[in-house]
Amino acid sequence: PLLQPLHLLPLLMATPTDPRARLAGARTRIDLALTGLFLAALAAPTIDEYVRPPSARSPRDAELRDPAPRPEFYAELGAVRRFAGEYEAYYLDSFGLRDKLLRWGSIERLFVFGVSPTPTIDLGRDQWMFYTENASVPAYRGRLPFQPGELRAWQDMLENRATIAESIGATHLLVIGPNKETIYPEMLPAHWTKVGPSRLEQLDQWLKEHDAKARFLDLRPALLAEKVHDAPGDHLYFELGTHWNGRGVYTAYRTILEALAKHHPGLEPLRPEEFNR
Repeated sequence: PLLQPLHLLPLLMATPTDPRARLAGARTRIDLALTGLFLAALAAPTIDEYVRPPSARSPRDAELRDPAPRPEFYAELGAVRRFAGEYEAYYLDSFGLRDKLLRWGSIERLFVFGVSPTPTIDLGRDQWMFYTENASVPAYRGRLPFQPGELRAWQDMLENRATIAESIGATHLLVIGPNKETIYPEMLPAHWTKVGPSRLEQLDQWLKEHDAKARFLDLRPALLAEKVHDAPGDHLYFELGTHWNGRGVYTAYRTILEALAKHHPGLEPLRPEEFNR
């Protein structure tokens, strides 16, 4: 031992039962494990690109859109300028573990932090989801009102179509499927406050006040009447989507045929039990 460097003497003198030696060994093992996990996390996306085909990570099924194609490189000025952006779009749709990372990232935001995983969705009561794109929020709140001239134009167009349809023995009926927030306003986020009528409410009121000859079917009364039969997990619209479900579809179908039967007596809706679900 006297021949060893002096700084190694404490380690040589320590026994396996020395707490300091055990602590140093545990720290070393923890450091090695963390380093291994870090390197594995860095390598995992690249490994996935070789293990699974691009179709497994594709946005086609989960996002209902085609992935950006892989661009070809051409030694031409315009192509070179576009290549970086096109390749980035391709890479963002195909990088390793893309589907897993996006899924777990959304789960973390939604269930751990209680926030929406995307700006196109607002979370309402009981984590009901409401779509925010296509001016859904200002349209519902009444921040995008029709002007009187626009309402007059709608009336003229609908009356013209009704006249043309009648001239050939047909019936023109305008039916607008109300958005989910129209039927379930009590589930909306607090900031979706109403400041005025929606365009649907404006059009309905205008046609009534001006005794328009246009045939317009408002589905809201029928859907609200059917809503009283809701049960936990059984509503007219999907809690996590924008569309109505089977009950909502059938309510609309029945109401439309009942309205048309006034002019075409042969029309009669099928009963729910006559459908295969």
